[in-house]
Amino acid sequence: MEKIYYEKLLEELKNGSIKRYTSLEGDTLGEESLNINNFKGRVLEENLTPPVHLVLFGAGHVGKALFHLARLQDIDITVIDSRDEILKQEDFPNAELIKVDYSNMDALKLNVYNPYFCIFTHGHFGDKACLEWCLKQKTEYVGMIGSKGKVKNTFEKLLKEGYTEEQLAKVHAPIGITIGGDTPQEIAVSIMAEIIQTYSSKPNRSVMDIELLKVLSKKEGVLCRIISKKGSAPRQIGTSMFVTKEKVYATVGGGALEKRVIEEALNLKENVMLKEYILNPQGDLNMICGGDEEILFQRIN
Repeated sequence: MEKIYYEKLLEELKNGSIKRYTSLEGDTLGEESLNINNFKGRVLEENLTPPVHLVLFGAGHVGKALFHLARLQDIDITVIDSRDEILKQEDFPNAELIKVDYSNMDALKLNVYNPYFCIFTHGHFGDKACLEWCLKQKTEYVGMIGSKGKVKNTFEKLLKEGYTEEQLAKVHAPIGITIGGDTPQEIAVSIMAEIIQTYSSKPNRSVMDIELLKVLSKKEGVLCRIISKKGSAPRQIGTSMFVTKEKVYATVGGGALEKRVIEEALNLKENVMLKEYILNPQGDLNMICGGDEEILFQRIN
């Protein structure tokens, strides 16, 4: 596999998820394509997607609560508001902060992968303006806070302005799943649950670490990718680790399995190899978690 492939993949993922097929047998082992008909026999099907990046329109109480909840899951976040006095870095550590005038949303420029938009500004005008902007973007999730009456009123105005029923049907409004809470923290839990429900429901979802892809586009080494699992194996299909002579990037789960995979990657003679690992006391790793995994080794030149 050549490094330029990952440069192209980085660019393509800016436009959303990509369906990819990987051959798992025969002379085409390890070859990848966007067309399943290019291969015969066993094939791994993946919907490649970058990690979720939350974009919060509103830095008030709900925004703060959702920010802290999302950071517990290592989700990257951008916070947008029109108020200098509330958009403070100390309240949103490690987040990107953007001040925007809601009456001039066309001035807003974002450069993030896989944005999930959450709208809870301090007024109806701000919510409507942000929703109009979000409806023009490529995204898997748009949610807007508000009562059913407010949502209905906003949607009626947008329909008169030319937006379609199909567009508005994709908006999660009122935002969040119904759990019965009404504090900012409880609302944040309901929103986070809906976001998790949205991305976890995607079939054959493989999350592509953007930073890892950047490394793959620049360095030589061996990419180690989980392509099947059974039982209680700790990581999902598609999870990848990159092994170079100098450093190991990312992880396939740690422990004895990862130690063995790293050793075999460093000593790999072929350009591609598929190997099964037994994760129970009967296997040569003497693990007790149960199940098994298959790892695809691919040399990156």
